[in-house]
Amino acid sequence: HRRLRTLAASVLFRIPVVREIALWTGCVDASRKTAERNLDKGHSLVVLPGGEAEQLMTEHGREKVYLKSRKGFIKLAMRKRCPVV
Repeated sequence: HRRLRTLAASVLFRIPVVREIALWTGCVDASRKTAERNLDKGHSLVVLPGGEAEQLMTEHGREKVYLKSRKGFIKLAMRKRCPVV
């Protein structure tokens, strides 16, 4: 039985009340170190690629995925031999 963790922006863990809510809902810092540590512990990770800048580029009724410079999670999955689904 794997525990599910959601990667969340590091800045969220610097805001006192927001940090507690993020941790309570199973979020962890989206840093490479934290992601690796959670995979090593056998946790599954939810990754929402793209950052704050990409979130501001949304268009109503249109779906886009911005991955040009957001491939670290793929490289980590390959290194740790984890499936990406």
